[in-house]
Amino acid sequence: MIDPDLLDCTPDATELTRAVLNRLRESLPHMRFDGLSLMMDLTVCHNRGHVDLQALLVAPLPDFVHDLNGIVRHLDRDTGNLEDGFLPRCHPSRGGG
Repeated sequence: MIDPDLLDCTPDATELTRAVLNRLRESLPHMRFDGLSLMMDLTVCHNRGHVDLQALLVAPLPDFVHDLNGIVRHLDRDTGNLEDGFLPRCHPSRGGG
């Protein structure tokens, strides 16, 4: 089970996560997704240092979609780690995007 501390974040990070979800809704209005699950996934990835939320929010659409799809597909929800060698394009080590 995921460490509950990985689901806790600052108000600023929460607001960025909501903004990412809003961008997804606006950019791809016909795409179906579970907003709560995606918000939790993004929170865990942010807290683990896997994704720069600000960079994700302003990333070009192909990078934005790549990162969100990759996070959903490769996040181990028991450990909070990204598996299968997936590295988001908006990973902090990549300069955020």
